[in-house]
Amino acid sequence: MGLVWRAEMATGIRAVDLQHEELVAMINALAEAVVAQADSAALDALAQRLDAYIVFHFGTEENLMSTLPRGSEHVTLHRQQHREFVAELARLRQSGAFRELLSYLENWIVAHIMKTDRALALQLRQGGR
Repeated sequence: MGLVWRAEMATGIRAVDLQHEELVAMINALAEAVVAQADSAALDALAQRLDAYIVFHFGTEENLMSTLPRGSEHVTLHRQQHREFVAELARLRQSGAFRELLSYLENWIVAHIMKTDRALALQLRQGGR
């Protein structure tokens, strides 16, 4: 079945929401390849494309965070979550555990969007308060 983009996942920041929708689509493409038992080169190519898009997406979010007051606890924690996520993705990719990677992606992305990214959007709407 894969991930399903739901309206309640929207942050209200159009660029971020469009990128989240693209991430969901990319995760679903990886899931289809894992289920179809695609060869390791195909899986690695999908994972590489996903890695690059995640770096791009996190850059978008972190540029938005730069408009918040310096020393914001949210910014510090949000960036830390991004770094930890990237490190865990790299570890899972290197291990070749694509089913575990997929499970991690599916769980993390939804939880991160629903809590951390929606909190960022709220702070941005409130002018950093």
